[in-house]
Amino acid sequence: MSKPRFNIVDGLVILAVIAVIAAAIWFFASAAPGDERYVYFVVEFQGQLPDFEDNITVGYAPEAEVRDSIRLYFLGHAWDVRSRPAEIITFDNTVNEFVLETIPDRYDVFLTIRGVGTEDDTSIQSNGQIVRVGQEMFIRGRGYAGIGFITEIRTTER
Repeated sequence: MSKPRFNIVDGLVILAVIAVIAAAIWFFASAAPGDERYVYFVVEFQGQLPDFEDNITVGYAPEAEVRDSIRLYFLGHAWDVRSRPAEIITFDNTVNEFVLETIPDRYDVFLTIRGVGTEDDTSIQSNGQIVRVGQEMFIRGRGYAGIGFITEIRTTER
């Protein structure tokens, strides 16, 4: 009878299995629930009608849920909403310079969304979705929908 022998192929298979196990441990350890944080991001909706802000329910309730209106991903809850008169930069021919003008009967609405997510060196995620300043968002909630851009992101301990 021949005795089983250990060769280089067996060694490579063992190293590959160890590498896969180490990668799995690293991946799952980096997404540990203890690393979760509250992610607050502000979406600006420009040039909205006066009643747009009134349709947004704020708080931690089913009516305050905010979703991506294209993929229907849950982003978080509407946490705060504020508005200011809408402004636009235009060229004034009388003085030959750019000026900031207010648009009558229109408002810029700032919706703060709070989600639970993670933060690392490369990205911030809210409920599994990567969020970045300047990112265009297609937002919908109960009674409203709009397209806006993320203007601010902050995270806090959970």
